[in-house]
Amino acid sequence: MWAAGRSSGWTLVTGTVEHVWNDVTPYLNLAYGDGSLWMADERGIARIDGETNALSAMNGIRGNCGGGVGGCVVAGGGFGWTDDGSRGATYKVDRAGRISATHATGIGSGFLSYGDDVLWVANADDGTVTGIDALTGRMKTRYSFGHPVGGLVVGDGVLLVRLEAGPPMEARIDSLTGTVAKFFAHWNELGAEEPALSTDPGAYQIEFATCAKLLNYPDKPPPAPTPKAVAPALHTHVELLAEPGMG
Repeated sequence: MWAAGRSSGWTLVTGTVEHVWNDVTPYLNLAYGDGSLWMADERGIARIDGETNALSAMNGIRGNCGGGVGGCVVAGGGFGWTDDGSRGATYKVDRAGRISATHATGIGSGFLSYGDDVLWVANADDGTVTGIDALTGRMKTRYSFGHPVGGLVVGDGVLLVRLEAGPPMEARIDSLTGTVAKFFAHWNELGAEEPALSTDPGAYQIEFATCAKLLNYPDKPPPAPTPKAVAPALHTHVELLAEPGMG
């Protein structure tokens, strides 16, 4: 069993720690297969040899596993696989640390799964799942679900997909009328649903460009109080009348 955090390896029989790798980068997402442990996060991908415990960092890949989501690394066919949804690319990495192939899987590609020599790639932005032949690199099949694909797993000839509510992002953009501008940002730059809570410089730039400067001027002052109506002055006129026979 393998666990991220300190990237430790335990024996399945006794539960004792066999080996600990400290100060490992990357380390967040793990996938084991064919005698290799593949580790990936936004800082790239690395491999640990299951027999020698040798750790090898891979060069040339950065920014993969965007957004901190899991499922961005799998092992299969003697290779490690990881994707970069901001570039729309999925990488096939050999045991020597070289990029063996790069597959175009579209902006928004995320969760991966591997089975029966097929790499499955989920794309949340367009709501699709693509099957790629791991040997030839050709697309075998493509499913369109009409919803954002949150995750997937394949096994025993069955593909399970988790769908999220609503249409995918590409469908939302396509439904807009008039002139539409697309802005591409790194993962989590627009993580806050409320613009006032965004803290990334990229979010500031996009909000400034798209919100017609609605966010950079102060609130309107409170309305001036309405003058109160002044009651008219009352003038009392009293006439004193003398009764007959008096003074």
